[in-house]
Parts: sequence; C-alpha cells; structure tokens
Amino acid sequence: MTLTLVCPPSRAVQRSILTSQTARYRKTNRQAAARQYCMFYNRFGRCNRGNDCPYIHDPDKVAVCTRFLRGTCPVNDCPFSHKVSPDKVRIASHNAGGYVLCRVMMPVCSYFLRGVCNRDDCPYSHVYVSRNAQVCQDFVHGYCPRGKQCTKKHTLDCPDFSRTGSCPRGGRCRMVHRRRREK
Repeated sequence: MTLTLVCPPSRAVQRSILTSQTARYRKTNRQAAARQYCMFYNRFGRCNRGNDCPYIHDPDKVAVCTRFLRGTCPVNDCPFSHKVSPDKVRIASHNAGGYVLCRVMMPVCSYFLRGVCNRDDCPYSHVYVSRNAQVCQDFVHGYCPRGKQCTKKHTLDCPDFSRTGSCPRGGRCRMVHRRRREK
C-alpha cells in the first residue's frame, strides 16, 4: 500500500485562486447591476458615482418634484422629474440645504380612495388596491415597471409595523414606521 501525501496549496496558489474567484464574483455582480436601476439616481436625480455607476440611470425613473406638483419649483436645473406619471415611485422635495427625499411616495390620491376626487388633472395616482395586498418590492426599491397594472401596494409604510406596532427588521427596514394616532 502506498501513501500519498497531499500538501495544502502554497500561499501564492491560494491568492491566485482567491483573485480568480473574486474577479468572477465581481463580473457576475456587475452584470446583475447592469439590469437594475440605480436607487440613488431614482430617488435624487443624481448619483455620486456618475458614469462609474454599474446601475441604470434612466431619467424617466427619477422621483417627481413636489414643488413642481404644486406649481412652485423655481429651479431651472432641478434634478427631479417634472413629468407626472402614474408609475413614478416617490415624490422628491427640496430643503434649504439642497435636495432630500420625502418619506412620501408618488401617492395614491386620498380623495380618489374616498370617491370624491373631482380634479381632471390630478397628478396623483387613481388606483385602488386591496388592503390585503402585499407591498410591491419593486416600488420599495425605487421603480415599479408595472405601474397602474400592479396588483400590489405602492407604499413605503411597513405592513408589519402598521399591524403590530413593531417590525422584525428594526432599523434595517426600508419602509416608513408611522405611528397611528390614538382615538
């Protein structure tokens, strides 16, 4: 019987294998990112990475400007969208220091939900979705390609927090934790 000793690979070989695996992993991630929209560009109309960003920068997916909706946007080069579209995800807002994202989305018209919206040019979404519908994860991530045809809720209110007053994801939750008013 002969014994064969197997030596562990040298550090140089280990580094080479690791470098190869890392390169393959990065290439796979870049390819996946090239099919996803940039969350920062969608929310703020700009991305610090610019042309180096591996994600899609689509001007049609940028958040709608709240001042524009009210007819008061004085900014000529506003990074937010001045196009009203039912599939826009969020409404962006301005502040004194620059631009911020409101915690409000391109909302469903509250008057529509009560059956009393009488504006022909209402910029808000007129879509009814069941209360029991799941939250649309595409919407939460910045853009829902299904728009009005989506059967899920377009909201950032956390359903767990709304229902129970606590959220299993805690501070990592991307959704709004809005406390209900006591009656």
